Amino acid sequence: MKHATFDATVRHYDALIPANERDAFATRLQATRVAIAVGDQLRDARALSGMTIREVAALARVGTSTASRLERGDPDVSIDRLRRVALALGLRLSIDLRSPDEHRGSRRVP
Repeated sequence: MKHATFDATVRHYDALIPANERDAFATRLQATRVAIAVGDQLRDARALSGMTIREVAALARVGTSTASRLERGDPDVSIDRLRRVALALGLRLSIDLRSPDEHRGSRRVP
């Protein structure tokens, strides 16, 4: 598993989180998992393109640090910047919004 260390760390710290903070932690954890999966896709696309992070950032009109943060899975980068980097890599950003009930039973992002 690619992110086994991340998951092991989460399990370790989950036991240390006070019960009244677990929902916020779970929400932040899910956002981080999604951001990491997106970052992996961006990095793979960039590697296939043969571009450097600087070239992608210049094409996307974002800072090199922003493009790097996206690849590292930083969940605090704006959707607009994500969209611009995706377009620079020839990718289309698609967001699927569902209610919590619709997510039950569906495959979750690892």
